Amino acid sequence: PPAAADADAAAAATKVQAAATEATSGRVAAVALGSSLGSGALSLFSSLVTESIEPKSPALASSLEATAGRVAAVGSTVASRLAAPPSGAPETAAVRTWSDGGRVFEAVWPDPRKRYVAASDSLGRVLLLERATLVQLRVWKGYRSVQCGWLDALAPGGGLSAVLAIHAPRRELVEMWAVPAGVRLRAIATGPGCRLLAPAPPLAQAEEGGAPLRCYLLQPSGALSRLEPTETCDT
Repeated sequence: PPAAADADAAAAATKVQAAATEATSGRVAAVALGSSLGSGALSLFSSLVTESIEPKSPALASSLEATAGRVAAVGSTVASRLAAPPSGAPETAAVRTWSDGGRVFEAVWPDPRKRYVAASDSLGRVLLLERATLVQLRVWKGYRSVQCGWLDALAPGGGLSAVLAIHAPRRELVEMWAVPAGVRLRAIATGPGCRLLAPAPPLAQAEEGGAPLRCYLLQPSGALSRLEPTETCDT
């Protein structure tokens, strides 16, 4: 009977609106709806929510019920995935893939305190990686035939902050960068033929943080100067 069909259609519209309310309570419900529903279903869903259309056909009512079920399922799945972090990954770790087939690593400089790793590649870049996860934190471009070293700077409030020294002989320049923030603390002009020396401290002192890490610049004349980033370094 027409009255029964109208009642069923109205009930289906009510279920759609209820499912819409449940789905939109998620943080990214709009994105989930847009990617999971077809353009036709999304248009129908929007019209029901904004214009309160009451369908008159049992077939349309059935279609709306099915759409409401898909909307509710998508909203529930997205909400559950967003609520839980990736299993087995630390809270600060990023899960990502970087495909770079033309790259060949040429040299690596691990931080003696086991926090970071600096690496140079064949594309003229210096990469900063987190040692525990190998997540890429920073990239410096336009650096070829570089030498790198690690040194410490005094952090505000005490303690030591990590600093990466990058010697670019083609630029005749030594730069010191606070890591992982990526702030350049200082740049020193050098002449041709200079070399960056970064002697490793005794293993026990490096792990316990007792001896500050130092870097030195060796001149062709044999003169040796110690690199000093700044008096304080806020990373």
